[in-house]
Amino acid sequence: MQKSRIFLIGDEASQLFPMEECAYDAEHVLQAHLATTPELLPGDQIDQDNPRRWLLVKREAGVPCEPDGGDFWSIDHLFVDQDGVPTLVECKRSGDPRLRRDVVAQMLDYAANGMEYWPRGKMRALAEETAAAAGRSLSEALGGLLQAGEALPGDEQDIFWETVDDNLAKGVLRLLFVSDAIPRELRRIIEFLNAKMADVEVLGVELKQFVNAGQHFKAFVPRVIGQTESAQANKATVKKKYANIEAQLSGFPRKGVFEKIVGLAQQNGHAAEPGVTNFSLRFSLHGKQISYAFCKPAGPSLQFYTEYLSPYPKLKSGVEEALSHLGHAYNGKYTITIAVSDNEDAILEALTRVMAVLDAYAATSQ
Repeated sequence: MQKSRIFLIGDEASQLFPMEECAYDAEHVLQAHLATTPELLPGDQIDQDNPRRWLLVKREAGVPCEPDGGDFWSIDHLFVDQDGVPTLVECKRSGDPRLRRDVVAQMLDYAANGMEYWPRGKMRALAEETAAAAGRSLSEALGGLLQAGEALPGDEQDIFWETVDDNLAKGVLRLLFVSDAIPRELRRIIEFLNAKMADVEVLGVELKQFVNAGQHFKAFVPRVIGQTESAQANKATVKKKYANIEAQLSGFPRKGVFEKIVGLAQQNGHAAEPGVTNFSLRFSLHGKQISYAFCKPAGPSLQFYTEYLSPYPKLKSGVEEALSHLGHAYNGKYTITIAVSDNEDAILEALTRVMAVLDAYAATSQ
């Protein structure tokens, strides 16, 4: 049976070079192409109105299967798009027998456990490692992703990665199965999952390779699989962050407590920055807004977060000591979480003490 062909036009219109469809020599070849040229994932086919752009977070990104556990699996590629949606990519050659139900179970394991056990800030740390290995700064890479025309400032980086973490926490993800040919069985599963999963976009990408052996030409032709009309009609759009803190608070449980948290923060000159699901509390240090806490409707809870304080060890230890004296301890690598129930006075006292430490440090660092 004759294989599919495309034709490359040479310098003269009459010059046509036939390119014949050809399988990849090895799976790692396909993976390497995606890592160096993410545009092979056709963002315009995935979203015609707002074509997706990609930032490689990590190739062979590890996924734990328990809290604070080591890597148990690894995803072929982990990307984020310009809206901060984590995008998991699994590559298989068409001849791989796992390119059916096995790869679907594999991908769902990655998504479910990554959502549950990757801590806030994990994807940012991985992206920093990847950017450094490529000899560029993450701020430059993000500036390109967001088409900012320059390296992205630190405060805007914080906002972007908070959106990524929020999307991950609430399960707004994209799962892409990439192969030179998507078999019929996998295609049907992709279409079914994409139609039924409101927050998760599930798609296949056929990335066919065409070769002209005589001229040593190669070409790649990507095509998206799984975007049925019913799936696009039923798919929930990616939620944007709230326009203001008042609008976000309107949907919070224990709204009265969170209003007092916001009021106390603003009274002390701190900012309450709305987000997609959570909102953050920030203070100014050296002209930069730094997030130190997140208010979350899930729980609900007030979560003090110390990763962004890590460049200032004395400040970080001061916040830790203030909370420790009140009986609050880490329940994650960077998180000290206080449930918002009936303990309003305890929450406001903890916030007051932390803000006092932050403001004292800022005052002596001018």
